[in-house]
Amino acid sequence: MKYSLKQIRQSLPRDKNKVSSFWVRLWVRRFSYLVTWFCLRLNISANTVSVISALDALAGCALLCIDNYVCMLIGVVLINFWIVLDCVDGNIARVLKKDSRSGEFFDAVSGYVVCAFAFFSVGVAAYHTSDWWGEYQYLFILMGALASITDLYARLIYQKYTFARLTFAEKDGVAYQAENDNFEKAQKPTGLTYLRLVIDRQTGISALFMPALIVSFIFGRFEFMTMFYFLYHSAALLYVFVSYLYKSSRLDREKSE
Repeated sequence: MKYSLKQIRQSLPRDKNKVSSFWVRLWVRRFSYLVTWFCLRLNISANTVSVISALDALAGCALLCIDNYVCMLIGVVLINFWIVLDCVDGNIARVLKKDSRSGEFFDAVSGYVVCAFAFFSVGVAAYHTSDWWGEYQYLFILMGALASITDLYARLIYQKYTFARLTFAEKDGVAYQAENDNFEKAQKPTGLTYLRLVIDRQTGISALFMPALIVSFIFGRFEFMTMFYFLYHSAALLYVFVSYLYKSSRLDREKSE
């Protein structure tokens, strides 16, 4: 069956698009419909697109680390194309009505590839292009690596906490709803959680990072990106660590009462 661009656009729930970043709403979603149409014509599955997007991200990050104008340019393009493919696999799954757990897994793995290497590759690019700090240029690589590590560590803390809550809930025979970590959940986040999500939604890897990467390449100034995401993810990790440490301690107190 052939699907039209209109059908592909209509498959996206309005609420999902509303919580997307400005960058995704501005052009990524629109371009993804065209790529989705092309993939559907070739009978490319959503999982296949997820695998391609992971390889695309790896190639883009690797090329960005090379001290060569053309390689960096291709790297920037590939990394930005990753976010398009990240939308395409979801589009295909919705149009074909083939949402699956394996699809969610492949999609998550693709996303973690970018989290693991993108900030590091920006740090390496800053090392190659910057005229700051002289013999201490290597600090840009270190900050990029730490930005990737702290981002992944914060995500790991959340996932571990959620898994522990689910495990204990099953042992106690009670229902458990995951913490409010997403605008799309039925129970809307509030307070500091809401503020954190707003900031992350507009500054994260699928938002500010992408246009900032383009601007940094054009002007040959990756230093600002490197320092910003190093500080941002370090602060985010501190917040997540303290927040979930407190929540875990509170659960123990509630259990003993």
